[in-house]
Amino acid sequence: GGCHGNNEKEVFAELCEIVEETIELYKKDGKPLPPPTAGKDYANRMLEIA
Repeated sequence: GGCHGNNEKEVFAELCEIVEETIELYKKDGKPLPPPTAGKDYANRMLEIA
């Protein structure tokens, strides 16, 4: 999954569409959104574990 490409603007636009579609699916299914992860530095933590 995910989105990839060489053109940053196109990839970002595709990512925004994916996020919007995912939010709509969560709302439609009555599911809560996952908890926020901003400011938790998960990427660097994962690198330390690996």
